[in-house]
Amino acid sequence: MSCERLGELLQSDDLNVAKEEQAFQGLKIWVQKNFESRKKHLDTLLKYIRLPLLSVQFILNEVKPFCYDSLSCCQMLLDTFEYRHNLEKRLGFPSLNSKPRKFFQQTVLIVGGEDDITSGKIEIYDADGDKWSTHHDLDNKTTNFGAVVLNNKLITMGGKIDNKTTNKVSCFNLVTKKTTELQAMQQERRFFAATVIDDRVFIFGGWNNENEIINSVERLNTMEIYDTQQDKWAAAPPMKENRTSFAAVAMGDHIYAIGGFDGLSVHKSVERFDIKSQAWISVTSHPEPKRRHKAIAFDEKIICAGGCNSKSVMEYDPGTDKWTNHESISEPRSHFNILLAPMHIMKNE
Repeated sequence: MSCERLGELLQSDDLNVAKEEQAFQGLKIWVQKNFESRKKHLDTLLKYIRLPLLSVQFILNEVKPFCYDSLSCCQMLLDTFEYRHNLEKRLGFPSLNSKPRKFFQQTVLIVGGEDDITSGKIEIYDADGDKWSTHHDLDNKTTNFGAVVLNNKLITMGGKIDNKTTNKVSCFNLVTKKTTELQAMQQERRFFAATVIDDRVFIFGGWNNENEIINSVERLNTMEIYDTQQDKWAAAPPMKENRTSFAAVAMGDHIYAIGGFDGLSVHKSVERFDIKSQAWISVTSHPEPKRRHKAIAFDEKIICAGGCNSKSVMEYDPGTDKWTNHESISEPRSHFNILLAPMHIMKNE
């Protein structure tokens, strides 16, 4: 990341940190990554840290030792102490930003299911109370659809209605609880994967067979990209493998497709799509064949869990291109959606 880009992030009110200390730690890690060439930027970047929001103990133990050889940084710390302890002079420090950043805690959102009762139900997890509650019931009979959360909106795509595959796309506002229809996908599909990168929705794989006939021809490798600004779908390069009931994860400029079923066999293979080069490449396969499982990005790793008759949890590290085993979940799970959404939108005003 460039100094300019980091500066933009640190200036933003929307930087999603629970405490300002996290913003400073991010700056510190960036400088230490290449200290000799980056230490010269410390004077410029420290002024974007909201120093009045830091605890005195943190400033003394963390900030001061790291910035001690910079006169301008030390002056900023002195100004901060004076700002904190002299209310009358606070207007004399216009360079010190004391405005708290917007912090939106995320929660788990589960959408849909295989039967008429759960097909349109949205459930929210309350981490503080360790309990689930129904946020809304979409009151539809669509199953096997794809879903993403984007800008406080739940976008549901495709799936099966009355045993027919559809290309229908709907947008449910999680705040107003109103539904609108969006441009339909180019191809009917269900059991496909959907991810989001930079306000664009990527969907790929699935199948469009109206019957439950095992036929690899009906399993798809095609990909479509939805532009939220233009409400328009466009075709994109297809995957190497035909896949349905597989897991997909977006990380940075890459999308990963994990496992799945091609109509004849269950895959272990994993492939990665590069947004910049617009190409799919194969990476290390999952240790076991997987279908109807789910995966999510967590701490710069990919956590893959569940599937048909499976309780396994595996972690993939893109940096090392290796899989490692984790403790299993309590029960086998399949055909579920796990999404992250801001906690604040779930509260009833």
